Amino acid sequence: LHLVCDVVVELDVELRFAEDSPKTAAFLTMNPRTSTKSKTLQEYMPKDDDQKLFKERMLGLSNSTAGALHVTMMGSHSHLFSVEMFYVKVYGLDGRAQHLVGMREFSDPEKPGEMQSRLGGNGQKLRALSSSANLQADASSPRVIGRADVDEEGGQPNVDTEAS
Repeated sequence: LHLVCDVVVELDVELRFAEDSPKTAAFLTMNPRTSTKSKTLQEYMPKDDDQKLFKERMLGLSNSTAGALHVTMMGSHSHLFSVEMFYVKVYGLDGRAQHLVGMREFSDPEKPGEMQSRLGGNGQKLRALSSSANLQADASSPRVIGRADVDEEGGQPNVDTEAS
């Protein structure tokens, strides 16, 4: 887990941090001095659905079952970020169950529909650009031949195919 994750934490059977970890605190809160001892990972999940899914997955693990899930975490100043978690149930030398959870920050590539809805009226301008701009790739070099701008007044594309 340490090879693919930003941080790896040990959780007890109640899903609380087994020990204080400055690296985990820095990952979650941007402050390595924040104590994580006895807190739950769900305290950093603002979405009820994520908290519920995490708890179901962790408590439903059978022996040596591993898995992964994506959740939204909330860091310092209410900053939201996406986290990919990898988890496995293990047993300590004392025979008690623990959970190892590796976390890494990730970003999802946006789906075209989501991006278009966020752009609002600008989405129409971009569609007009993409359909009317004559952009060609020169086989001998990676540069683009052609340039397209949007006219500020009416949102009409201005295409210049001679730009380099």
